Amino acid sequence: MILTSMRYILIICLVLTVCSCSQAEPPSPEKQMDSFFDTLKKEGPRVAVDHLIEGTLLKQQKGMQIEAIIPQFEAALKIYGGVDRIERVDEKKFGESFVRYRLITYHTSDAPMFWQFIFFRGKTGWQVYIFSFNDQFGAVFNDA
Repeated sequence: MILTSMRYILIICLVLTVCSCSQAEPPSPEKQMDSFFDTLKKEGPRVAVDHLIEGTLLKQQKGMQIEAIIPQFEAALKIYGGVDRIERVDEKKFGESFVRYRLITYHTSDAPMFWQFIFFRGKTGWQVYIFSFNDQFGAVFNDA
């Protein structure tokens, strides 16, 4: 009897653990960007982008456009090399639900690339809304 009760308790605990893990809120924007660049270094642009936009409105609304820029992204990394270091330049909040980050990556060729990520907080938590990269300073820092 006690053994049967313990089994039920164990099963209930396992079910609750699985349910709570599957409904976890997405990580913070900072963690999503860190994960993006870690994945970029280890697995390349396609996998990094796929992980970043997975389950987002960006993928639903602009999935084909995102797919079209991946060859450009791959070409840029062939020219500039892998990411050596990342510098977060600024963070700007727009209300409580939007935040923009601008970054500079420095590559093995010593060339910089300029990045912009905009995240929004939807019903399920933070998700990337827009991201862009460029080798032209003014394309990302046009208000500097």
